[in-house]
Amino acid sequence: GSTPFLSVELSHALTPWLDLELSSRTGSETAQDAQHEARAGLAADVPVPAIGGSVGAELFSAATAISPAGEPTRTDLFGTRLGISGRVTTSTGKTPVGTFTVLASAQSTWYPQQQASQWGVRINPSWSLDAAPVTASLSYDTWLTDSGSPFTGVDKLSPMSRTQASVRVAGGLAAWDDGSALTGFIGANGTHDGVPVRGEPAGFVTAIAEGGLQYTAGPWTVDARVSAQLAGALSPESHRDAYVTYVVEGQRVGWPAVVQGAEGPIAPHGTFALRAEALQGIVDPVGLRRLELSAAVPFAFPSLELRPFIGFDVAPTILSGELPQLSVHGLDLTFITCCGSLTVGYTNQRGAWSASFAIDLERRPE
Repeated sequence: GSTPFLSVELSHALTPWLDLELSSRTGSETAQDAQHEARAGLAADVPVPAIGGSVGAELFSAATAISPAGEPTRTDLFGTRLGISGRVTTSTGKTPVGTFTVLASAQSTWYPQQQASQWGVRINPSWSLDAAPVTASLSYDTWLTDSGSPFTGVDKLSPMSRTQASVRVAGGLAAWDDGSALTGFIGANGTHDGVPVRGEPAGFVTAIAEGGLQYTAGPWTVDARVSAQLAGALSPESHRDAYVTYVVEGQRVGWPAVVQGAEGPIAPHGTFALRAEALQGIVDPVGLRRLELSAAVPFAFPSLELRPFIGFDVAPTILSGELPQLSVHGLDLTFITCCGSLTVGYTNQRGAWSASFAIDLERRPE
């Protein structure tokens, strides 16, 4: 099981560049050890215009207890931590060839009860470019550390040598006199680890190539996208997945209006949507894994709006003649009052449940 996380943080500015920070947290993720911690620290940050960045430092003390999963009253590990860290950031600011930034930091932590210590040094140079229709970025993030913390999952550092890069070209392709337009994008991004990180193998963590088109005409918007995750094909020794996803989706606003209000038909605020998504494996299992067809239809009333949606995976039908499988379902309910509206909803996406709510103070009954 899991325990909901409860976190409280307080910060008080002692001077324009020095803050007192107090915090506490308790809880756990599903099937993970519970963490209980109280922390106090001083954090300083001083802008340095000469280097286009800042210099910062932190001194903190914390008391931490770890309880094994499912046994919240038992303590497996307890101790205090005393830490100090410093960092420097510098940047060129925006130039015709992009923005160059370097972050360098060092930290050291002592664990008195365990007679242990941990040190870490980080160097993180990066570059970014924003020159429409092109955006691009490149960064290298390296951590040197002895991974000496006894508190795995709390502050234990891991050596890292990570390179990240991305490029994207996006913009308008065509426009017509009736207001309809065609836009598109193409891009690629990836993350590569030179060494294993926290038990995850080295190699390409992500390697994505993608492209898409969007056509708008009146109340309709039609999207077509394709995205290829190639990490598992480029780094087969990592045993990561590789697949291609195809999506075609059409959405229409303000339809259907099936109920009459005081001033005419009541148009829903939610969108009518039809969607098809296919997932094709590049590595085992190779071939069609999913072909999901889904629809969402809103219904508006004077003080209530419903937007149910449902989807079926028809891949089993195509591959083996089985019945389509229910793969996604959900419902959004909007209650409209004189003071605004409240929307609550749920989604079950292939067995994963989620809930949502939203408040709109401007909406009124029609």
